[in-house]
Amino acid sequence: MKRLIAALILLGLIIGICCIGNRTVTDIHAKTYKILDECEKAILSQNKAKALSAARSAVSYWKKRRLLLCAFVNHSRYTETEICLVKICKLISGNTLSEALPECAEAKVILKEIYSEQRFKLENIL
Repeated sequence: MKRLIAALILLGLIIGICCIGNRTVTDIHAKTYKILDECEKAILSQNKAKALSAARSAVSYWKKRRLLLCAFVNHSRYTETEICLVKICKLISGNTLSEALPECAEAKVILKEIYSEQRFKLENIL
């Protein structure tokens, strides 16, 4: 009986950690995606100052969440996203807004992939 109770407690703990991880990745994904949308709109309207501010905000937000993300996301995916976000800042500050737009799109695709990898789906569980 004690083993059964211990197993149920461990199961509850594992499910709780998975729910926290899912929620964490979902929240960070949504916030970063929203910031990238703002950056993309600023790039399309040729507003360099706003685009640069949004890109720096995305990098700052992403780096602040590093510890949480590293607990739940594959490190190579995290680094890939961070590099892409930094590239966007450099391209905008270097007056190459037309090249920053595809990088923005690439960062959004990577974020979508990270999000889909972390969602509760049968194929992710098995």
